[in-house]
Amino acid sequence: MKLIMFSVIIFSLAACEGRFSPKNFSPQGERISALSLDDSLKPDPNLVSQRVVLPKPIENKDWPQDGGSRKNYLQHIFMSDNPKLLWKNRIGKRSNKKNKLITNPIIYENRVFSINSKGYLIATNLKNGKHVWNLNLVPKGISDSISGGGLAADNGILYLITGFGFVYAINSTNGSVIWKKNISVPLRGSPTVGNGKVFFVSILNQTYALDKEDGNIIWVHSGVPETTSFLGGVSTALSGRILISPYSSGEVFALDSENGRVLWGKKLIKSRSRLSLVKLNDIHSRPIIEKETAYLSGSGGRLLAVDIRTGSNVWSRDFSIISSPWVSGKYIYFVTMDNQLICVEKNTGKIKWLNQLTVYKNNKKSSNKLLWSGPILVSDRLVLLSSLGVMIAISPYTGETLGKTKLSSEAFIEPIIAKGTMIVLTDDGILSAYK
Repeated sequence: MKLIMFSVIIFSLAACEGRFSPKNFSPQGERISALSLDDSLKPDPNLVSQRVVLPKPIENKDWPQDGGSRKNYLQHIFMSDNPKLLWKNRIGKRSNKKNKLITNPIIYENRVFSINSKGYLIATNLKNGKHVWNLNLVPKGISDSISGGGLAADNGILYLITGFGFVYAINSTNGSVIWKKNISVPLRGSPTVGNGKVFFVSILNQTYALDKEDGNIIWVHSGVPETTSFLGGVSTALSGRILISPYSSGEVFALDSENGRVLWGKKLIKSRSRLSLVKLNDIHSRPIIEKETAYLSGSGGRLLAVDIRTGSNVWSRDFSIISSPWVSGKYIYFVTMDNQLICVEKNTGKIKWLNQLTVYKNNKKSSNKLLWSGPILVSDRLVLLSSLGVMIAISPYTGETLGKTKLSSEAFIEPIIAKGTMIVLTDDGILSAYK
């Protein structure tokens, strides 16, 4: 299927607040202070005159694991103002009800690593899009494809978990398997690598720590199992010895990464909620660690800022969040279950601005609710993808929509970026690079 050319308008209209001109675009979606979907959410009047200032964008070398780093924290990434389609290549067949394309790719040592809907690990050259090698991850005798799993890379080795319950260490250069461990329970989300270990979560809400050299289990922490959760999952976050592990029950635990001892725990669930989807308490947004503060969120209805040393709340706000927030400067950006893109003050959780994204296709409530992935912050633009097959750019300063472009297919996986090259994986199995 032909991929429609990525429109330069998304990135060239506003590389910074000073160059933004409202005459150059037609906003998509209405930016309003009180929303029909949740009229309790509106900008704080004390923040209206406050100017948003962000750190200078910096080019990152790799995107070695889900969230871009062990802390799931990257601030502001550099990309040129006028990127063009560099290449596109198919990694496999379109996602369908049986074979889901749900694994976030990573970028490591000039290669893009992804898992297609049939359970093949694909290594793709970041510069030209050519496939370098592939590896079948489906166990012998199993006809179904992989369901869930994720990737991380460190010191020339890929660490991979699968929905079949296997953990792999793979040579990133040639795809040879260094070791393989059968956990015997489906694994969800993506691994985190650090402190000589590989950390990941099972579908039974267990956090595992494996020796990254040989795959031996060092410790296991068990939370409360949950019968219903979102497809896929998220990674843990690691800072020093503190590992933040989210479970589909809505629980989050801070664990000592050396021995699995519980340091503190939180429950990200409101007592009551008007959203039926909040009956799913699953955490589908990554924990983020910045210095001594962890930002925790999920579909259960709470966004917390927590002191990672003591576990005490810095602040708590009622937001139901399904995709991972982005922290930069003094602000946090995220999409709610009502498809509201919101900017809140990092130190208080108070709303600076919000933008009502499209909720239903053609604004018809009879259709399925749209899903938005992202945002990521790239050179003064918040970039998001949608299940409508649209990519949009929004000003992180004002919340104004800067532009949009049509993709070849629906997109459920957030974009990633390294060395100034943005990678987009759409649901039709096409991997595209823009630079």
